[in-house]
Formats: sequence, structure tokens, C-alpha cells
Amino acid sequence: MYRVQAGYAGEVKVDKYLESTIFPQKVIVLTDVQLPVAENFLIQIDTLILSRSSIILLEIKNIAGTLTYIPNPPISNEPMKGVVRLLSIVPLCN
Repeated sequence: MYRVQAGYAGEVKVDKYLESTIFPQKVIVLTDVQLPVAENFLIQIDTLILSRSSIILLEIKNIAGTLTYIPNPPISNEPMKGVVRLLSIVPLCN
């Protein structure tokens, strides 16, 4: 239960940060987006930012400690039953 509460607290923190952010162009910020991608299968996106030129997906983690970013991790060519996993970690602020 603590992990769920910590995760939600992280999402709220990012939501507040985005509310105070002045973007260079008009954006629409959607939170907790659930999209049907197949019969009986939804994907959930923590935050989706839309502009005329960009779509930004945020998967928010509220993790204590040190994170190590590997810029070019090895990619597995192993099939994953039609599911594609993309991960990008971009620090918003220190």
C-alpha cells in the first residue's frame, strides 16, 4: 500500500509542477489517461502532454535513492506478445 501512496504522491507533485510551468506554446495536459488498445486490454498513462508539434508521455516514479541513467541500453529483439515497451527517463528538475 505504501508504494501506491508514494506513487500517487509523485504524480501529484509532477501535476503541481506542470500547473506552474510556462510552456513555449499552448499545451493540453491530461492525467491518468486510460486507452483501450485491444479487446479487454487498457494502457494507463500517468500524464500526457499534447501540443501542435509534440506528444509527451510521462510515466512517473517516486523513487528514493540514486537513479543511474544508461543513455544507450541494449535492446532486446525478443518478441513480447504484441506489447512494445519504451522507456525514457528525463529529469525535470533537481
